[in-house]
Amino acid sequence: MKTLLFTAFLFLVIKVNGQTISSIVSNHVFVMCDEYGQPSSLYGQHIFLVFHSNKKMNMLMGTDLSDAIDNGATKYGTWSTSGSSVNWTWNDTGNGASATRSGYSDNLVGSGGLIMKNLGGF
Repeated sequence: MKTLLFTAFLFLVIKVNGQTISSIVSNHVFVMCDEYGQPSSLYGQHIFLVFHSNKKMNMLMGTDLSDAIDNGATKYGTWSTSGSSVNWTWNDTGNGASATRSGYSDNLVGSGGLIMKNLGGF
């Protein structure tokens, strides 16, 4: 009985995480952060990833989100989910990356421990 309950619980957790990763990223903006969770910058510009509900995404760069929106997208791509991961591919290069949910938060962790802080939905 304990094994059956544990298996059911494990299935439920996997199922919830599989559904949740899509809702975490869909119509949300993330900022790239350093290992301490502080927004990192490249030549004074922060990098923002914008995931749209139509499975399209943009990369924006600016001193803050408002500035980045004013500057416009620097890259375009598409995204999908698989299990508890979100995967994306850039249109111009075909290169891709992936990230998983960071614990129980709505932040993401990419390869090499890159943190992407969820700034919220739109």
